[in-house]
Amino acid sequence: MKQAAAKQALSAVKSQRKKKHKPVFNRPVMELDSRFADIARDVNSFDIWIKLSSIGNKIKLNLPSQKHIHFNTLLNNGWTVKKSIRIRVSEDGCYADFF
Repeated sequence: MKQAAAKQALSAVKSQRKKKHKPVFNRPVMELDSRFADIARDVNSFDIWIKLSSIGNKIKLNLPSQKHIHFNTLLNNGWTVKKSIRIRVSEDGCYADFF
C-alpha cells in the first residue's frame, strides 16, 4: 500500500511541476493497481466483481457491481479495461472508477 500511495503522490507532484504550485488534495481518493485489485467480469448474477486485497494481513473484500450503458458503449467501441481502479468517496457514497 505504501508503494501505491507513493506512486499516487509522485504523479500529483509531477502534474504540478510546470505550474510551480503545491498539489492540493480536496477529496479522499485511492488508486490501486493490479497488486491490490482484481476485476472479474461476467461471473454470475453480477456483471463485475471487484476483489480488493491487502498484502500483509491477507484481507480480501469482494464487491459486486453492475455494468451501465456508458461502460458497455465504451467496451463495444474497442476500449479495454486496465487492471487498475480508483476508489473515491463522495457525499453520495463510495465509488470505483475503472481505467
